[in-house]
Amino acid sequence: MVLALFRAGDTAQTLKGIWISEYEYPSTGDETLWARDTVRIRKMGRRVWVTGIMENKKAKPGGLRLKCLLDSRGTISGTWAEQTADGRSYHGVVQFSLSAAGEKATGMWVGYDGTHKVNAGRWTLARKAEVKA
Repeated sequence: MVLALFRAGDTAQTLKGIWISEYEYPSTGDETLWARDTVRIRKMGRRVWVTGIMENKKAKPGGLRLKCLLDSRGTISGTWAEQTADGRSYHGVVQFSLSAAGEKATGMWVGYDGTHKVNAGRWTLARKAEVKA
C-alpha cells in the first residue's frame, strides 16, 4: 500500500509540510517524559529532512533536526540531533514506519544521555491538520 503512494510521482508533496513530533525520553529519575514539537518536513528524492520550528522566540537556535532516507516500503531511517534550550546537545539514530495514507510515521529513537548511557524511546510524527478559515 505504501509502495503505491511513492510510485505516484508526487513524492515530494506526500511528506512536505508541517507535522507534530512527539517522542518519549527518560528523566533523571525513573519517570518517562514526552516532548512535543512542531516540525517542517522537506523531501527530495529519497532524502527527508525534518527541522524544528521555533515557536518560542527565546529558544536557542539549533533545535531538533533529522536527516533521513525513505525506502520503497515506507521506512524512514536516519539520524537525529537536538540542542535543548539550556544548551545541551543530544544525537542518535531513528527509524519510522510511514502509514499507508502518508499522514503518520511511528518509530523509535536510540541515543546517549549525558552520562553516556544508551537510551531509546517511541517517536511519532503526525501531519498537522490544516485550519480552514
